Amino acid sequence: MFERIGGAAVAAAVIAAPAAAMTLDFDTMNGGTPVVSGVPALNGDEFTNHGVRLSVAPNRSGSTLGLFDSNCGPDFGTTCTGGDSDLATGPTFGTAPQGRVLIINWGGANLNDDPKGGEITFDFLDPGGVSFSALTLLDIDEADPLSTSDIQFRFDYADGTSSGFWSVADLGAAGALSVTNLSSKGLTGNNSLWRYAFVGGGPLPVGADGSVASVSAFALRYDNISGAVASIEYDRPTTSAVPAPGALGLMALALGGLGLARGARRRARG
Repeated sequence: MFERIGGAAVAAAVIAAPAAAMTLDFDTMNGGTPVVSGVPALNGDEFTNHGVRLSVAPNRSGSTLGLFDSNCGPDFGTTCTGGDSDLATGPTFGTAPQGRVLIINWGGANLNDDPKGGEITFDFLDPGGVSFSALTLLDIDEADPLSTSDIQFRFDYADGTSSGFWSVADLGAAGALSVTNLSSKGLTGNNSLWRYAFVGGGPLPVGADGSVASVSAFALRYDNISGAVASIEYDRPTTSAVPAPGALGLMALALGGLGLARGARRRARG
């Protein structure tokens, strides 16, 4: 691209600026619209302002993507929809309140996470992809969160290649995954909260910050288990225009010429 300085066109390069760190926690939709209760069915475009589009391939026909309000149960004095109290969060469970969480919903308006599971895909809209670092899962209680093969992840990359699906157990063995229990009470079943942090290396390409680089889509698959996605964490690329190599000399000439022209005009007026 070119920038005009003092009447002279000077080449400028678009380079990557520090990435914009994002945490999508499903509490705010496009336009800053807060989500104040559960949403039975999403069309997938509610979070495009965050640079991501959602889709689902449920194992049960008719199940949809929904937003469950996990601020329910004993710490909030409300009954969880669908009687699904194992998705409740708060001090009783040693977890921070998670607000709205993403589920495969089979309960319609009476939201409930589908025990048959399925596959949720996050398509990232930035052309070069994002650096993907982590996701947090709530109430993945039918499987061992540390070593299960029932939870699987797939990374698709901006160059058209894919990692294929890798299980928690296999990524952990490859040194590409770190799992942290976020419940201060150490819950591992109902109401448990786990953060899965991905580390570039081994089977996954390394980003500048150690996360997984150039991810155009991330897929989570869990079969015959239920649970919810509390958040995903990723860095979106940003760009800024700066002078291209060799353009600084042109810029100096342009500015010098501008100064000479102004001096000549002043002398002519004098």
